[in-house]
Amino acid sequence: MPKKKKIQRKSIDKIKTIPKPKASIEELQESRNGGQIALRGYSYQFLYSCYLMLSCKDENTVFNLEGIEDIDKIVSTSDEQKTMHIQLKYSENKQDASFMKSVLKNFLEAYLLDKNRAFKLVYDFSVAKGHLSKLVNNILDSDELQYWKATVDEIKNENPQWNWHQLDFDDFISKISYENIKKAVLAERVEVALIENYDITTDNIKLFANSIKMFCFEKMETRSAVSLNDLKHQIELVKFDISKGAENPAHGWIEKVNFNELTDQESNYYEGKKAIPMDIVKGLPVSRVLLEKDIRTSVNNYMVTVIKSSSGQGKTTLALKTQYCLQKGIYTVSAY
Repeated sequence: MPKKKKIQRKSIDKIKTIPKPKASIEELQESRNGGQIALRGYSYQFLYSCYLMLSCKDENTVFNLEGIEDIDKIVSTSDEQKTMHIQLKYSENKQDASFMKSVLKNFLEAYLLDKNRAFKLVYDFSVAKGHLSKLVNNILDSDELQYWKATVDEIKNENPQWNWHQLDFDDFISKISYENIKKAVLAERVEVALIENYDITTDNIKLFANSIKMFCFEKMETRSAVSLNDLKHQIELVKFDISKGAENPAHGWIEKVNFNELTDQESNYYEGKKAIPMDIVKGLPVSRVLLEKDIRTSVNNYMVTVIKSSSGQGKTTLALKTQYCLQKGIYTVSAY
């Protein structure tokens, strides 16, 4: 008997494939790409998570990242709570029906515990013609249903301890939806959602997008829930950081002018020099009555008044003269 086992082991050893050794260090480096492949999948997941949350407008929605599935979308009302479990899959390889078994297994485990859950597969890969192609396109004739029933039976045989009495195949398969969205468009859609739903229209749009991506990544790491208020708070933090940044061109543009504090200062104004607030207090230079009246009328009627002329024509002086006349609550632009 021991001798027979030894012979069997040798026969198995004979059919083992011995990997070909790498010919160069460059070839070795090229072959060790597991981390890169994993990161592509993770980046697809968190980009879609950002897009999904930013495009949501329902205040009653909460997203659990890395919950039962990659994303658990929970919508709560006074009457009920609806939960959708979303699984994301990214691959550069074409996938066929065999790929779907592990996805169905995950969905089934949750379904058998709570039949009210819905499920969604979001994917970026090419789909081979056949059973999987028909499934994701909802072409389920009797032959297709029979194939997927057999797949579920395989999962059942491998997991007999699950509560299979809960299974209603037709109900289960109807609760799964599919979305094919390319990773390449997700970054752009994140920015579009920020513009459309959060009124972010500045040249700093990428700062907001990158902040949301990092925020989402951190929430995935801690398996945290995210509400729309959390997103709004994160966006407000970015706005605040931009407003105080040393390189922000709008930082410190506006300050209040108190003409009363300037009355004791000496003026060294001369014709041709740009006027400063204490010159205006001293009555310098000579007023341009009609222009100043037009500016005061504009200030009273409009939110913004623009004084436009070529350099050296006294735009600052006109603005300061107007401010002096309307100095209660009027502010000056300090960067002329």
